[in-house]
Amino acid sequence: MRKLLLLFILLMPALGSAQVTVAEEAYRKAESKFHIYMETEITATQPRMLLKQLKRKTEMLLELEKAYQEVIKHKEPVFMVSSAYKLGLAYENMAVVLRKIPAPAKLTPEQQEIFKTELDAKALPFEEKALASFQAAVKKAKELGAITGHARQSEDKAAGLENKLRPKQTPAE
Repeated sequence: MRKLLLLFILLMPALGSAQVTVAEEAYRKAESKFHIYMETEITATQPRMLLKQLKRKTEMLLELEKAYQEVIKHKEPVFMVSSAYKLGLAYENMAVVLRKIPAPAKLTPEQQEIFKTELDAKALPFEEKALASFQAAVKKAKELGAITGHARQSEDKAAGLENKLRPKQTPAE
């Protein structure tokens, strides 16, 4: 029994190192998907092509979520925080992409306004998810002592989105 305990104590650093290596590899795979996702733009103006591009971007976001969730499962603090931050950026990107889609020229000005209002409504849940991801990154960073660049950037992003989504009311004078 004593030999088994000694073996366990000797192997602990190696087991921890292996956990970090596995988390790092999963993070690298997620990062390659992240860069492709962020570079994918919506450029179509024809409704059919526009829908096709949006569908592809949405599918890529779902793949990205799975990839970063895989990283988070390894419970390695630095990669957990970085994954939550990158997911926040991805959600924020989707909101920006939706808001940048131009209204079809064939629509009347009133219809164009409705179109843009609908896109804003579709973008809002992505901003909410971005905010939640940034806040999760900050919380985990503080919990686990992983105060990294991504943790600080998450804090800044969370504050900016919080102000945008939930502006503070000033008292009426």
